Amino acid sequence: MTNGQRLHVYLAQDGATPQAFRWQGRTLRVQYVELLGLRSGERRFRLHTAEGAYEAAVAVRTGAWTLRRAPGWWERLRADIRRTPRYPLPAWRRRSRGARPRPLGSPAPGAQAEGSPRARNGGWGEASRALLG
Repeated sequence: MTNGQRLHVYLAQDGATPQAFRWQGRTLRVQYVELLGLRSGERRFRLHTAEGAYEAAVAVRTGAWTLRRAPGWWERLRADIRRTPRYPLPAWRRRSRGARPRPLGSPAPGAQAEGSPRARNGGWGEASRALLG
C-alpha cells in the first residue's frame, strides 16, 4: 500500500487518460483504465497493467498525479498466472520447425487411397454397416 507517491504519467492523445506511467524507476504500460470518480478535488483512476491494478489520482487544480494504491504480492501473482498459456500442447502434438506444407492434391498422411475398400464404404466395416443399416 502506497499513499501519495508522485507519478510521471504519459497521457494518451485525448489528454485525459493515462497510457503509461513511471514508478520506482520502471515504466509501466497501461492496458486499460477504469474511472473511479471524483473525490475531494481529485479524479481517481484504476490503471490495469501486466503486473496488476494500480489506483492513481490527478489533482483537478494542479494536474499533479499521485499513486494511491499499488498491487500487493497476491495480485501480482494472480496477474502472472493469467499471463501464462492455459493449455499448452504436449511436445508430441507441437509442429516441428522442419515441417513443410504438402503439395496440393496429395493425400493427407494416414489417408486411404480412393480404390481401397475402406474408402469405398466410408470407413465403416461390414458389421458396423449391418448394425446401422
